[in-house]
Amino acid sequence: MKYFVVRANFSTRFREAHVKAMEMEKTSGGKTSYPSFLPDDMNKMRGPHVNYNFALKRDGKLLCAGPLTDYTCALFIYIVNSEEEAKVLIEGDPFFNCGFFTDYEIEEWFYRI
Repeated sequence: MKYFVVRANFSTRFREAHVKAMEMEKTSGGKTSYPSFLPDDMNKMRGPHVNYNFALKRDGKLLCAGPLTDYTCALFIYIVNSEEEAKVLIEGDPFFNCGFFTDYEIEEWFYRI
Protein backbone atom coordinates (compact mmCIF):
# COMPACT_ATOMS: atom_id res chain seq x y z
CA MET A 1 0.00 0.00 0.00
CA LYS A 2 1.01 3.59 -0.63
CA TYR A 3 0.00 6.91 0.89
CA PHE A 4 -1.35 9.79 -1.18
CA VAL A 5 -2.03 13.30 0.07
CA VAL A 6 -4.91 14.98 -1.72
CA ARG A 7 -5.41 18.72 -1.49
CA ALA A 8 -9.04 19.39 -2.46
CA ASN A 9 -9.71 23.09 -3.02
CA PHE A 10 -13.00 24.54 -1.80
CA SER A 11 -15.20 26.74 -3.97
CA THR A 12 -15.17 30.43 -3.07
CA ARG A 13 -18.81 30.23 -2.00
CA PHE A 14 -18.09 27.27 0.31
CA ARG A 15 -15.07 28.98 1.84
CA GLU A 16 -16.82 32.30 2.42
CA ALA A 17 -19.89 30.63 3.96
CA HIS A 18 -17.74 28.63 6.39
CA VAL A 19 -15.59 31.58 7.44
CA LYS A 20 -18.76 33.65 8.05
CA ALA A 21 -20.42 30.79 9.96
CA MET A 22 -17.35 30.37 12.19
CA GLU A 23 -17.45 34.08 13.01
CA MET A 24 -21.15 33.85 13.82
CA GLU A 25 -20.46 30.90 16.11
CA LYS A 26 -17.90 33.03 17.98
CA THR A 27 -20.38 35.91 18.21
CA SER A 28 -22.92 33.53 19.78
CA GLY A 29 -20.38 32.72 22.47
CA GLY A 30 -20.32 29.13 21.27
CA LYS A 31 -24.00 28.64 22.14
CA THR A 32 -24.80 27.84 18.52
CA SER A 33 -22.47 25.70 16.45
CA TYR A 34 -21.29 26.95 13.08
CA PRO A 35 -23.17 24.41 10.90
CA SER A 36 -26.46 26.03 11.92
CA PHE A 37 -25.27 29.22 10.20
CA LEU A 38 -24.47 27.51 6.89
CA PRO A 39 -26.75 27.59 3.83
CA ASP A 40 -29.17 24.66 3.61
CA ASP A 41 -27.43 23.03 0.63
CA MET A 42 -24.16 22.89 2.56
CA ASN A 43 -25.78 21.33 5.60
CA LYS A 44 -27.63 18.85 3.39
CA MET A 45 -24.35 17.58 1.88
CA ARG A 46 -22.41 17.56 5.15
CA GLY A 47 -23.83 14.24 6.36
CA PRO A 48 -23.16 12.32 3.14
CA HIS A 49 -19.62 13.77 2.98
CA VAL A 50 -18.84 12.82 6.59
CA ASN A 51 -20.39 9.36 6.22
CA TYR A 52 -18.44 8.71 3.02
CA ASN A 53 -15.14 9.57 4.72
CA PHE A 54 -15.92 7.64 7.92
CA ALA A 55 -16.59 4.58 5.74
CA LEU A 56 -13.20 5.04 4.04
CA LYS A 57 -11.55 5.36 7.46
CA ARG A 58 -13.35 2.24 8.72
CA ASP A 59 -12.22 0.33 5.61
CA GLY A 60 -8.58 1.38 6.13
CA LYS A 61 -8.42 3.59 3.03
CA LEU A 62 -8.26 6.95 4.83
CA LEU A 63 -5.59 7.82 7.39
CA CYS A 64 -6.90 11.29 8.19
CA ALA A 65 -8.67 14.27 6.66
CA GLY A 66 -9.80 17.79 7.45
CA PRO A 67 -9.95 21.39 6.28
CA LEU A 68 -7.25 23.99 6.72
CA THR A 69 -8.34 26.60 9.25
CA ASP A 70 -8.85 29.23 6.54
CA TYR A 71 -11.14 26.89 4.59
CA THR A 72 -9.18 27.23 1.36
CA CYS A 73 -8.93 23.46 1.05
CA ALA A 74 -9.18 20.11 2.77
CA LEU A 75 -6.38 17.57 3.02
CA PHE A 76 -6.90 13.82 2.79
CA ILE A 77 -4.31 11.10 3.27
CA TYR A 78 -5.45 7.96 1.48
CA ILE A 79 -3.95 4.51 1.94
CA VAL A 80 -4.35 2.89 -1.48
CA ASN A 81 -2.41 1.03 -4.16
CA SER A 82 -2.20 3.79 -6.76
CA GLU A 83 -2.72 7.44 -7.58
CA GLU A 84 -5.63 6.36 -9.78
CA GLU A 85 -7.36 4.82 -6.75
CA ALA A 86 -6.84 8.05 -4.77
CA LYS A 87 -8.40 9.93 -7.70
CA VAL A 88 -11.43 7.64 -7.64
CA LEU A 89 -11.85 8.20 -3.89
CA ILE A 90 -11.70 12.01 -4.01
CA GLU A 91 -13.99 12.13 -7.02
CA GLY A 92 -16.44 9.88 -5.15
CA ASP A 93 -16.70 12.34 -2.26
CA PRO A 94 -20.14 14.01 -2.18
CA PHE A 95 -18.44 17.43 -1.79
CA PHE A 96 -16.66 16.88 -5.11
CA ASN A 97 -19.83 15.73 -6.84
CA CYS A 98 -21.85 18.77 -5.75
CA GLY A 99 -19.10 21.30 -6.56
CA PHE A 100 -17.91 22.24 -3.06
CA PHE A 101 -14.48 20.90 -4.07
CA THR A 102 -13.52 22.64 -7.30
CA ASP A 103 -10.32 20.76 -8.08
CA TYR A 104 -7.59 18.77 -6.38
CA GLU A 105 -3.92 17.83 -6.42
CA ILE A 106 -2.52 14.40 -5.56
CA GLU A 107 1.00 13.69 -4.30
CA GLU A 108 2.49 10.44 -3.09
CA TRP A 109 3.65 10.67 0.52
CA PHE A 110 6.09 8.64 2.59
CA TYR A 111 4.65 7.77 6.01
CA ARG A 112 7.72 7.76 8.23
CA ILE A 113 6.60 8.38 11.81
